[in-house]
Amino acid sequence: MKGDFTRNTFDPFKHYTRVLMQQGRVQLDSDWNEQAAILLHYMRALAVDLIGPFGGPASNLGFKIFTGVTDQTSPPPQLLKISPADKDRLTKSGVLPLRDGDFLVSNGRYYVGGLLCENDDYSSVPEAYNIQQNGFYLAYLDVWEHFVTYLEDERMREVALGGPDTAARAKIIWQIKTWTAKPGETGPKIDDTTKREDIVNNWNDWVRRFEATHAGQLKAQAKIPTGAEASNPCLTSPDARYRGAENQLYRVEIHKGGKKEEATFKWSRENGSVIFPVLRYGDETVKLAHLGRDTRRGLKKDDWVEIFNDAMILKGTLPPLFQVSSIDPMDLTVHLKAPTKQPPFTPPANTPLFLRRWDHKGDAKMDGAVKVATTREADWISLEDGVQVQFPAGTTTGEVYRTGDYWLIPARTATGDVEWPRDSNGNAIAQSPHGIEHRYAPLAIIKIDTNKVASYIDCRVRIKPLVEFLTP
Repeated sequence: MKGDFTRNTFDPFKHYTRVLMQQGRVQLDSDWNEQAAILLHYMRALAVDLIGPFGGPASNLGFKIFTGVTDQTSPPPQLLKISPADKDRLTKSGVLPLRDGDFLVSNGRYYVGGLLCENDDYSSVPEAYNIQQNGFYLAYLDVWEHFVTYLEDERMREVALGGPDTAARAKIIWQIKTWTAKPGETGPKIDDTTKREDIVNNWNDWVRRFEATHAGQLKAQAKIPTGAEASNPCLTSPDARYRGAENQLYRVEIHKGGKKEEATFKWSRENGSVIFPVLRYGDETVKLAHLGRDTRRGLKKDDWVEIFNDAMILKGTLPPLFQVSSIDPMDLTVHLKAPTKQPPFTPPANTPLFLRRWDHKGDAKMDGAVKVATTREADWISLEDGVQVQFPAGTTTGEVYRTGDYWLIPARTATGDVEWPRDSNGNAIAQSPHGIEHRYAPLAIIKIDTNKVASYIDCRVRIKPLVEFLTP
């Protein structure tokens, strides 16, 4: 979550049950956020224990997918029997008519890995299964938690305060996706003999087909200063490793995913929270709503920035990186230049755009990011002020870095160091990404024949109310 936080202190392995505020003490965002995280961890673990990895209430089971609507009395399972009133209502709201390749998703609730997914009404999912060939497709839910600020939802800001924002929000995002085996691909496949139980009872094996089995890891440390840096009293304490003048929460995020030699990353000393609303974009020039409340959270020449909006993030579109070439503070206009290998960027129409500042020194010959791989495996990559990171070799074959995976590194002036797990010898321990955590659930097996749905098997799990099991 790219919020303006001090740090994230929740650790499920500490098994804390609650946060207790004490009188006369300083209050921190991390304490309040940890309390919410503790409660959510408890509730979601309880949901998994009672429901299983996925399932929905029999009385309000949602997320059945349909490929069309009909008024037939006994329609096939892939078609929704709909009344004239509902058809008219959904047509007026833009859900109907469906285009070729669209899904219609039923309303209701479904739990995936303890996360509650809700669909308030029938909704359409454009190009959900994106048919490339005839064959069998596995439709599934991809669920994760998404961070929202007042820039995306203006109503969360109290206007009586005269402008400042306060707390942000998190929401559950669900998407319906499909998978089909590629020619020559090994592993379990779907065919005419595949049954619902084959999918539901062996779901983890299927997830490995479309989800990386092992994401890359990262180490972080603050190096011991040497030479002129160690003897310069103007920097900070002589024995400090972290040389910054302020407390920071560094965010290291994978930009372009892939194997280690292909992947790139970007980083921010503000957890990626420095964002500017874009009023107009054109010709690599943006007009912003403001240039930041101060120089620390503003823009300057040669900064690397990305342009994005929610639609791009939810589709998994890689936000393009640009370098600031000049700034007109009077007109609030920022001129950008794109990396040499980056294709022209055309923003989605009729959707709010935002510009996010990163603090790395990008490589214009690549994509504006930084290479994950180094010349030597043992090399550390310096960020700034003594903060270093390393992407060590993984222990699992097929190690993959996923776009959007991130790590958070708190740096503190009081200790002159970064907060990172260490072994008994004081060496940094490699950590898996702190996020984003995706959870999955099967929905249906669909057979496509001559670009038509030939068969459909519902893979959802219905959960009966607990009271039915307790009633004598």
